[in-house]
Amino acid sequence: MLDKIKVKARGGQVAFAGTPKRQMEQLLEIAAITGLPEAQRDPEMIASLKVPQIGDAPRVADRTVRRRSRVECLARAGVLEPHEAQACEWYAERVALAWDTTGCTANYEGGGSGGGADAPDRAMAKNQEVSWARDDCREIRAMLGGSMTEAFEAIVCRNESMGATAAGAFPQLGRSAAEERLRTTVKFCANKLHERYSGLMRWLDAPEVKAVPIAKPAPIAAVKAKPVTIVDEIAAAVALRSEGAAALWVSSEVLALLKRTMNRRALETFGGLPVVERPAWRWGYVIVDAAEAV
Repeated sequence: MLDKIKVKARGGQVAFAGTPKRQMEQLLEIAAITGLPEAQRDPEMIASLKVPQIGDAPRVADRTVRRRSRVECLARAGVLEPHEAQACEWYAERVALAWDTTGCTANYEGGGSGGGADAPDRAMAKNQEVSWARDDCREIRAMLGGSMTEAFEAIVCRNESMGATAAGAFPQLGRSAAEERLRTTVKFCANKLHERYSGLMRWLDAPEVKAVPIAKPAPIAAVKAKPVTIVDEIAAAVALRSEGAAALWVSSEVLALLKRTMNRRALETFGGLPVVERPAWRWGYVIVDAAEAV
């Protein structure tokens, strides 16, 4: 935290002020001293970073600024939960490692010079960590699907802007709807990564989602209002689905509730959409289109 950072000044130890307002002022002062253009001094987009001492060389400033990643900004804005941000940062590191060409060679065991063009990328990595990272990337891209992976990597790995990425990923939607869809996509992909790797990586646990009871509508005149069931709720969502809808993903709990409510032993389709059970899934239900249902 900034209020605990000690800045080594020429006259002794000076601590960052404890108030958020003064912290922001000092952050902007550091940005000005280090020569950051004024147009890039948005306090929400930059963070303070200590300048390392290299030998006895003089330093112009004790601290400098760095640009926050798109994942950090989404986490600070409350869009991403801590466990989702952790999964996003891990994936960005795996992608960076997977395509780090400093550990690659065109001459690998079993091949001669000039044969590297036909070699699988895993065989061309000298470093075993690079090979494993590439295996992870291939598995994750197959799990998420092409269109979702492209939008996810644009934000998480390449730090592209939300507006431009949303417009390219969802051109059929308006600006606000496209950006909201992109935020949902990033959260969905992050939760899929957490679901797949959290046990192996000892990541933060996802927060427990408490079921919110559906409020009964107020009665009109003397007519008794009919309570809304889970079947009614999902049926309404399916009726409003887009033309590209391909499947209905449901958690095990929601699937069991649907079967019990509809008095069915098996439920393969609902409203014309194939029903896909997602075991140990924290989401209730989601209607996915063809690209996402891969």
